Amino acid sequence: MDQLALHIEYLLRRNDCVILPGVGAFISVHIPARYDKQTATWHPMTQEIRFNQAVNQDDGLLANSYARKYTLPFHEARMLLDSDIRAMLSLIEHDGEVSLGRIGMLKAGEGNSLVFTPLYSHGYSNKEIGLIPVNILQNHAPVANETSEHEVHENNDNIHCEEEFSEVGRKFDTVRNYYIAINKTFAKVACSLVAICVVALFVIFNTDNRTGEDKASVLPVKEIVDTTASLAKGKLQSASSSVEGTQKKDEESTNIKNSSENSADSSASASDKKRFHLIVGTFRSENDAMLYIESNASSAKDFKIIPSKTLWRVSMASSDDKSELITRLNSREVSEKYDGAWIYEEKMLYD
Repeated sequence: MDQLALHIEYLLRRNDCVILPGVGAFISVHIPARYDKQTATWHPMTQEIRFNQAVNQDDGLLANSYARKYTLPFHEARMLLDSDIRAMLSLIEHDGEVSLGRIGMLKAGEGNSLVFTPLYSHGYSNKEIGLIPVNILQNHAPVANETSEHEVHENNDNIHCEEEFSEVGRKFDTVRNYYIAINKTFAKVACSLVAICVVALFVIFNTDNRTGEDKASVLPVKEIVDTTASLAKGKLQSASSSVEGTQKKDEESTNIKNSSENSADSSASASDKKRFHLIVGTFRSENDAMLYIESNASSAKDFKIIPSKTLWRVSMASSDDKSELITRLNSREVSEKYDGAWIYEEKMLYD
């Protein structure tokens, strides 16, 4: 279900209409910018998603998207799309609604109708990208603001003048203190130079250059560790050499035995492998394929699963003769019960 919603969302970014076969169409509607004379407001351009249940004929757009995503033939991609649509309709029938990700919600309406509710309104999506309505009557408001700001500046200037006057009238006590006039920029530069000199002296005259470790012990710890390590290494080498000898003998015997078994298995599997398969279902997971076989238990005695990298195919017959499978595909039994069955050719190792 999530994959279906992602495909619809991706296609709506590049197309104005995306059709769900048999369900309806999601239509992207672009609304241009407009001016409201009553409120003197400019509204930005918007885009909204609408749903039309009457437009439900398959145009192949979604099936092509599935085929590109999963690298499948068109008919297999259409089968996957149909299974996702059936799952979506079953959820609507069971729960009354289904979520389509960031697109919106589909709900069951009266009768067989469907009601679509978009996740975001066009006004909310516009605010996310900075497009908001603009009222041109607000341009007159800054006049009052300018006067108030002017008054604030005048008050600040008056306060500043009063502070300067109080500082001029203040007297400095030259009897107890020395007064030295220093430029602020000069003081900042001097402090920076002093800090650099302190760091340089710390790096140059760092006396702790010892690379060894201090050993607070009377015993010769280093010599003891070296001798025990050399003894342990010698014992390990002798043990490993004996083990390697026995392992080589065992490996030779097992290799001879495995080679004979592998040759027998490969010949048996090559004889059982068939090139052509009559496929009646294609699924994304092995569990879905097993459920399909269980649901057709009455006629599933010859069913088997043909796995690939991303898909699991259910085969009802296999043969090296393609004409034999074509005859069975055109039979009344297969055409009536398994609509959409087809013949799959499996690539063999000797191809």
